[in-house]
Parts: sequence; C-alpha cells; structure tokens
Amino acid sequence: MKTKELRSQHEGELEKTLQERYNHLRKLRFKKMRKEIKDTSEEGKTKKDIARILTIRHELQQTKKP
Repeated sequence: MKTKELRSQHEGELEKTLQERYNHLRKLRFKKMRKEIKDTSEEGKTKKDIARILTIRHELQQTKKP
C-alpha cells in the first residue's frame, strides 16, 4: 500500500487494515512453511506495510496529545 492511501484513512480504517495485514502475513508464513508460496518477497512487502501503518498510527497519536 502507498503511504498516501494510508494517510487518507481514519483511525478505524487503519486498525482494520493493520489486522488484515497481520492475518495476511500469518497466512504467508504458513504457506512458506508448506512450500506453497512462489513469491517470497511478498512477506517482506507485507512487513513493510505493517510498519507504515504503525508509523502513521503513532504520528496520529502524537498530534492528538495536548
């Protein structure tokens, strides 16, 4: 996902997207263990998406503090 797309989402959508990415990562790990996955770089891309979401969520929390 692009950072621009993530920044346009509100907190509820970010949390939902974060959970979806965690579930996707878990499924990828199981597929990798069973050797069903061909594109192993997808795991790294998913991890980067999770990091982006966490960073944006942290930035939103910092701006809300008085």
